[in-house]
Formats: sequence, structure tokens, C-alpha cells
Amino acid sequence: MKTVALADDHVLLRKGLAGLINSFNNYNVIFEADNGKELIDYLINNKLPDIVLLDITMPVMNGFEAAEILKNQYPQINSLALTMLNDDESVIKMIRNGVLGYLLKDA
Repeated sequence: MKTVALADDHVLLRKGLAGLINSFNNYNVIFEADNGKELIDYLINNKLPDIVLLDITMPVMNGFEAAEILKNQYPQINSLALTMLNDDESVIKMIRNGVLGYLLKDA
């Protein structure tokens, strides 16, 4: 079973995505966060997910900051950007900060 954590401040999108992921065999969403800090705080004392889907534009701690922490402190987690930002600078920065893929929300 692959475990997934979602970090996105849009509750409707996050809940819908969690429901979709949970409908797949062998995938289970174990945590949903409103921002990067909430995600990082969760990782400190809980079972690490296999995959993190990470929005970029979030309050408190954005996806750029969270991705860098994931890369440095939790390199075993596979992280993917899930965002509306479709500019080269954002893509390059997220890749440099450790995400393994970049998905647009309107894909």
C-alpha cells in the first residue's frame, strides 16, 4: 500500500483529490494539510508517507519552502508539485527544491 499526504490550502480540491486517490487500489491518503508547515509538523511524529502532493501557493509555509525541507530532512519521500503556477521559474525552483514531478491542476 502506497501512502500519500496532500498539502493544499483549497479544501474542496484537497478533499476531492483525496477521494480520488483513495478510490485507487493500493493507495491511501494518510494526511491532509492546509499548508507546508502543517505538513512538516505532521511528519515529525507520524509515519512518513511514500508520496507528498504539494501545492506551491499556500499561507504560513509555501510549497517552495516545504519542498526544500522534504528534500533535506526526508529524502525518502517522493514529492510532486501540484499547482496552478505554469511559469518556468516556479518549475525550475521546485525541481531544484527536490520535487520529482510537476503537475498542473488544470491538466
